[in-house]
Amino acid sequence: MSLRSDFARLRLSAHKLHIETGRYVDAANRKDPSGRICSFCTSNICEDEYHFVMKCELYDDYRQNMIHNMCDLFPNFNQYNDNQRFIWLMSNLNCDVISEFTKYVHSCFVRRKESVELSFI
Repeated sequence: MSLRSDFARLRLSAHKLHIETGRYVDAANRKDPSGRICSFCTSNICEDEYHFVMKCELYDDYRQNMIHNMCDLFPNFNQYNDNQRFIWLMSNLNCDVISEFTKYVHSCFVRRKESVELSFI
């Protein structure tokens, strides 16, 4: 997948995070959204877009690098809490922000895919 398509899939909820894939399980096995737990970290919470971008332990190193880069671009970014950062990142129209965030999202999706593939070995 390309950088832009990964970013678009995240924004459109056209991804394979558990929050989405859990919607398409047959009714007998379907879990409530809060039960669609992230299998890539120990947080024991729903793997939704917010968790994927802001909280999942699997991407901590990528996230810290992205946050550092955002602070270089926009020093006020450091003053935002995680909820504010998420909204700002997902809705920002600045080309530099979109570029940096898109790289981060793509890297996370690549790592997630590699982790899934490793679990089948």
